[in-house]
Amino acid sequence: MVFWLSVASFGIPLFFGLALISRARTRKFIEDLANLCFSLAAYCAFKSQRSGARRLSRPTRSFLLDLLLPINIARDAQANLEELMPIWETEHGHRRARLIRRVQTLRIVIGHYGLPVLRLMEKLLKIVSGRGSVE
Repeated sequence: MVFWLSVASFGIPLFFGLALISRARTRKFIEDLANLCFSLAAYCAFKSQRSGARRLSRPTRSFLLDLLLPINIARDAQANLEELMPIWETEHGHRRARLIRRVQTLRIVIGHYGLPVLRLMEKLLKIVSGRGSVE
């Protein structure tokens, strides 16, 4: 995109100068300049839509899930996140969808290991405080 903007920033003044040198009509020159700008804008929009479509179709994997969770839980969590990723991308955009995915990945890992620890702490608290038996 930067390349096309630099071409446009160089090409439009060049086109303007050539039109003045050849003493073209002002109306014809303005129409040609408008057509050139419209064509560049349409091409840039087409390229951005095309790259956005590539991003949506690319499967995503999470190394953190594979590393820290058992295989069956990691596969299940990744399948769920891959199912939700296109929805997040259409609603929030690609960058924010990646951020949501990372936060959800951390929540899954912390939840997997944190909940048993919290349950153990509750049981120990009941035993220490003497409020009842452990179930």
